[in-house]
Amino acid sequence: MIVIARRDNQESVNSRTQIEFRGVYKTYKNGTGALKDFNLKINRGEFVFVVGPSGAGKSTFMKLIMREEKMSAGEIIVGGYRLSKISRRQIPMLRRTMGIVFQDFRLIPTMNVFDNIAFSMHIVGASKQDIRKRVSYALNLVGLAHKARSKPSELSGGEQQRVGLARALVNNPSLIIADEPTGNVDPRMSYEIVELLSEINRRGTTVIMVTHEHQLVRDFHRRVVMIENGTVVADNADTSAYYGGAEQAHVPAHQYNPDEQAQIAVPDETPSPAPAVQESASAAADAEPAPAQSEADGESVEDGAFVIGGKGEVKGGESE
Repeated sequence: MIVIARRDNQESVNSRTQIEFRGVYKTYKNGTGALKDFNLKINRGEFVFVVGPSGAGKSTFMKLIMREEKMSAGEIIVGGYRLSKISRRQIPMLRRTMGIVFQDFRLIPTMNVFDNIAFSMHIVGASKQDIRKRVSYALNLVGLAHKARSKPSELSGGEQQRVGLARALVNNPSLIIADEPTGNVDPRMSYEIVELLSEINRRGTTVIMVTHEHQLVRDFHRRVVMIENGTVVADNADTSAYYGGAEQAHVPAHQYNPDEQAQIAVPDETPSPAPAVQESASAAADAEPAPAQSEADGESVEDGAFVIGGKGEVKGGESE
């Protein structure tokens, strides 16, 4: 029997809002307070860097978005879903609107590149025709069509991360969360990864990238959210506020309004996409994944955005 999740819990919010945290607190069972009075709004189509020291709360922030953890107080809205009201059957539907890019790649070693990317589509019941079309499109976008039959062990670290990126976007998510995606690749490939994420963002997908690499943040002029001690301490669309520029004064978190920054997701200063992206710009952009249907009742559902190592585990984020 196929269970169709009702969407009665969806919040009536501005259709431009992708994510909103309203006075969120998160305290773990051991008493650790991870987030406190956390407020943040991200609009559809934005590209946001999330920065902050280890233990600041970045991982908890990501896990709450993915509904891997529950908030202790407050409200979180993701894609219209009110996470304080979401049912267990709706969680897989929420997660299928996301693509996750991990620092450590998490590819299935026994599968080739094509099958690693296709695996998440098999789980959501996509047809073979849709799988061929979407996987080929994703491979072209990340410049790895010629590596489709290679195993992960035959790829460089940068190539493995591009496979991870293709896997994240193959189900056509509205949101991509990249958790330190450049942490295990060389500097040149780091820029290529961010350029690919920028190209995906230009096509309308919201991108949240957690990073410790300040040079990347400095060079790609995007909105920057800084988290410290479990709260947003700065939120700015111009990196000059962090890196000594004089063009724009520092904007405190409570003053930043993404509704007034409609163009920050596609700034003029963004570096041009990598050659592999440019060559694939004419790929079949009209390809769509098969409709997602859920038969799952539990939170540990094997859902395409979170499948890792063939076990369907739901994981996310660096350790706090």
